[in-house]
Amino acid sequence: MLLIVIHCPSLYNVVASSYNTVHSLISGSLVTGVYAVLMLASLFSPKPLILRLAESALAGDDPAQRAQFYARLQQSPGFRSFFTFTTAMWGVGLLIELVVRVTLAFTLTIYQFLLISSILSYGFLGVLLLLTLVFARIRRNRQRRALEQLPEQQTRETSRTPI
Repeated sequence: MLLIVIHCPSLYNVVASSYNTVHSLISGSLVTGVYAVLMLASLFSPKPLILRLAESALAGDDPAQRAQFYARLQQSPGFRSFFTFTTAMWGVGLLIELVVRVTLAFTLTIYQFLLISSILSYGFLGVLLLLTLVFARIRRNRQRRALEQLPEQQTRETSRTPI
């Protein structure tokens, strides 16, 4: 085989050109894959990656806002679990996108891949964002119901105590 490649430079150019084309098609996906792996790996750290990003965005460098953020993190167990779940969801979602895009890069023509690639990327991001918003709303509704039930439980307990 090596002799054929050496004696057939056009075959070598076709193979190299095909590899470079596929490589350039999936290079953007590899960045997404690295980010997905970083998200999933951060689940084993005390602060998942999206929690760190939210902390930077919401608290910034202001010590008072950072203290408020940490207080909320300590007071609400659902607050931390929301960011852990969201980090896992985004990590898995971006990893699935990587696998789909790499598979499509090897199976579709360049024109088909370029046509579908942007739709696929925006579609995955849209679905992940929508799932994040839905999960945030569900969490907020559960938290609101729990706060509404707390005064009812306290009222029941105080009405049962003997005078």
